[in-house]
Amino acid sequence: MGRDAMAAPKFITTEEDISENSVLKFRDRLSIGAQIYSVIPSARPFNATISSTSSDYRYQISGAFGVEVFYRFSEHLDLGVSTAYETYESRLRNGSSSTEFQTAKMKMFPIEGVAKWQWAKGVWAPEVEAGLGIGFYNMELKSTNLNQPTVRDQSAAALAHAAFGISMAWLDDTNIGIALGYRMMFLSQTDFDATIAQIKRKSLSGIYAKATLRYHF
Repeated sequence: MGRDAMAAPKFITTEEDISENSVLKFRDRLSIGAQIYSVIPSARPFNATISSTSSDYRYQISGAFGVEVFYRFSEHLDLGVSTAYETYESRLRNGSSSTEFQTAKMKMFPIEGVAKWQWAKGVWAPEVEAGLGIGFYNMELKSTNLNQPTVRDQSAAALAHAAFGISMAWLDDTNIGIALGYRMMFLSQTDFDATIAQIKRKSLSGIYAKATLRYHF
């Protein structure tokens, strides 16, 4: 056999275009995302007056999960809408020596229009976002004293947020993002009475932290 027939096959290596997995690939595309976020209140959202003594409910952090839909209109700009299921729960003891306490529980469905501006760079990109919308929520007040009735109320509140984050490419059509900012939400100022306490709603504004997994069509 000839020398050419016995020669080992040759392999030619080429550089991979990393932009195929970069966020730049997602221009002019519809995306849907799953998100989880939390709000760390800058103040205690609920206050109660019991026997002429005013006290704040215990400090707690809210939690939420939801979905968002965006469309990329340019290399940098995404516009979309997001909605979520958010919960917040806190409690207050009925007096320093009492074993009874009241629980305030809020369940909210916020809807926001969101604008996102992204500076694409390789497989990751810094971004800023801002949102404005409304939250529809249910309030429930109940006591460990079974003789006290449970009080419920429904209302809505305007809300807005702004955040700075980073978006990172993960798979061909998927990227993940994290963001940190501030959310403003002013609850209805209408007071309502439970049997043993008058409850005042204040503000559920505070530090906003979010993580998102997005799929691009």
